[in-house]
Amino acid sequence: MLATWWPRLLPGVYGGAAHPLIRVGHAVRTLLTDGENAPRRTELAHGLGYWAARYRPVEPPVPLPRRPHRARRWTPYRPSTYSGELPPTA
Repeated sequence: MLATWWPRLLPGVYGGAAHPLIRVGHAVRTLLTDGENAPRRTELAHGLGYWAARYRPVEPPVPLPRRPHRARRWTPYRPSTYSGELPPTA
């Protein structure tokens, strides 16, 4: 499950202020060190679900103008290109 969702969710890690990533990390560590059981798998699923619910990818930076006269025409507002959907699986 983790191998499927990790690559899809990683670009949106900042949406939950990294809390979902920390929660998933703790769940994975516990599963690896203390073994699998239903509550531990459930915690991993909840962590991944929390991450997916707060998914928001980082948009590329907007280039700054090179010359001062261009700065008068340039506006920092840029509508979001985020569609609200997760990227497709590879």
